[in-house]
Amino acid sequence: MEPRDETPDQEGAKPDERQHAAQWIRWILDAAIDGVGPMEDAITTSNRRLAAAGGDAEAAIRQLTTSEMHALGLSGFVSGFGGFSTMPLALPADLTLYHLRAARLAACVAHLRGYDLGSPVVRLLVALTLAGSEGRRLASRQGVELGSFESIGRLHDLPAKLLQDMEQAVGIKLITNASVKGAINLARFVPVVGGVAAGAVNVVGLRDIVTAATSNFPRPGA
Repeated sequence: MEPRDETPDQEGAKPDERQHAAQWIRWILDAAIDGVGPMEDAITTSNRRLAAAGGDAEAAIRQLTTSEMHALGLSGFVSGFGGFSTMPLALPADLTLYHLRAARLAACVAHLRGYDLGSPVVRLLVALTLAGSEGRRLASRQGVELGSFESIGRLHDLPAKLLQDMEQAVGIKLITNASVKGAINLARFVPVVGGVAAGAVNVVGLRDIVTAATSNFPRPGA
């Protein structure tokens, strides 16, 4: 199927803003999948949980979800975390770590269900999962309705450049959503007063991401 729209919605961002958004989402995905600082990579995390769950992938996903909700619900969970020195944008630490751990959880769901984390399509699906309903909308504009093996096949049929543009659009959307007034200021990002990623918000947001991940990465044989 041909994509319906060759230009994903990028919030009217300027070229330099798109470039910085692309760098930011690429850093989030790289760090979430490969690990950064004290945060281990998605495959190691998945395999450790799988062993603890006696080889039951779905039980491992449930255990990971509970663990991440507990960690992100704790106040001050950012303290002592290293690894931000390589981040291309100076975003609030709590917001950055939320996206990192949420992306890793989505990547863990993918790995535990047999998906290749080295695939550009799987990587894009992790990004789209972070964007929630906006991710579904971005995919829908390309004629892809997320949540089935057929949709993953359609993503594989899209040009590599379009996959990159969609990933970049997710980065812009996530940064815009975190901005106070909706205008992107990638040179000096202004955090939301009071903190974006308070514990309760983290838990609710992560629950939505888990729901999206288990839908976007269908279980084999389901």
